[in-house]
Amino acid sequence: MRRWPPLPASVGAARWLVRDRLTVWCVPADSIDTAELLTSELLTNAVVHAAVPEQLLELTVLLHDDHLRIAVSDACPTVPEPRAADSFSESPRGLTIVQALAHDWGTDARAPRGKTVWCLLKLPLSASRPTPPWAPPAIPAPATAPTPLPPPVARRFPAVPRARAGESVGRRDRRP
Repeated sequence: MRRWPPLPASVGAARWLVRDRLTVWCVPADSIDTAELLTSELLTNAVVHAAVPEQLLELTVLLHDDHLRIAVSDACPTVPEPRAADSFSESPRGLTIVQALAHDWGTDARAPRGKTVWCLLKLPLSASRPTPPWAPPAIPAPATAPTPLPPPVARRFPAVPRARAGESVGRRDRRP
């Protein structure tokens, strides 16, 4: 999860972050492009229509085996709905694009106020996704139960001398 100020510049930064994160997660390039566009549309919609001053927007991207969940949360309780746009206007196309590219999308209410607009993007089978080179090897489960640890042993340590006012501890004054 990452929080963003409700500014247009946040959309570009979020797109870059999503592209970078999905590349690290070895998501196929065409799915990364689609996820980047979905992120842009959801976040732009929140910046333009649901921005509440001094309230940050939350972007959450979750990778599951067969899908990606992208969610943007804001403090505005108004539920967005796709609207038809004429051929010359730039808006309102955001949710129409989300509806066309995502496998599913919707909204959830947030307590104490606000909402989360989310979408699901189907991914190719996880078997086709390569394992990152830095991933640790799978550790097999032990054949037998692990040996329990012995109980802790109580130890006594010598008391640390404390200095009285005007004295030093641990070194002697070497004044002539």
